[in-house]
Amino acid sequence: MDKTANRERIIVGPLKIWDKLELVFEEDGKQGRYRTRIEDVEGNSLVIDRPSLLTGDALFRVDAAFVAWFIKSDSAYTFAGRVLKRVDGDLNVYWISKPSSVDRNQRRRFYRIADDSPVTVILADHLIREQNPEAEVKVFEGIALDISGNGMHLRSKLDAGAGAKVLLTPRFRDLKREFFLIGVIRRKESLGDNWYGYGIEFFTIEEVRQLFSSFPAHILPKQYLTFNENQRSLLLNHIFAKQVALKKKGLI
Repeated sequence: MDKTANRERIIVGPLKIWDKLELVFEEDGKQGRYRTRIEDVEGNSLVIDRPSLLTGDALFRVDAAFVAWFIKSDSAYTFAGRVLKRVDGDLNVYWISKPSSVDRNQRRRFYRIADDSPVTVILADHLIREQNPEAEVKVFEGIALDISGNGMHLRSKLDAGAGAKVLLTPRFRDLKREFFLIGVIRRKESLGDNWYGYGIEFFTIEEVRQLFSSFPAHILPKQYLTFNENQRSLLLNHIFAKQVALKKKGLI
């Protein structure tokens, strides 16, 4: 393998030698996210260094399919690929398939994609017993019409105003895990027949503690305190994978 002399060598689109990649694997309901770097190009293959596990339990292995994503100053980009082989020896590197093109996501921080997953919704204030000990906790069902890494468009019979804090549990049909989210209603519209459409922004637990310091989040059920940046990355990877799959089918 001849090391590429020019580290700025363009591979395809904005993808270059020495770019950092995050590779996302999904298998049997499991997901694994790995970080690596492009070392060189060999024909129709990219040479990467030994990947390090970030989160998850899906294994990085030869012949496994993945979705790769990388960040540039203007946007996030993704491409699909497969692990081709491992090169034994001192280099300890792998070969993955070289993409013929990469997909650009929107300029916004988080890409939003259509979805129809069921969502359980609870008004957070109803769980703060110290503030409202007589309140009856009501659980509502809804549908996530679309979702991103920091919000969703929700359809539900919940009747709440802008600014209300809600607890959300989306159940993705093609991802065998749940996310427990703390969100704030940013906008509301009437859809008729007692249905409402909501624009909801949700936050990591670190953001909740920083932005809503007076909100007693510690009183909430413990599962709603688990959505952190690692959990958000898992959600983003799921969204990216769905986007790539839809683009392959020509649906977006």
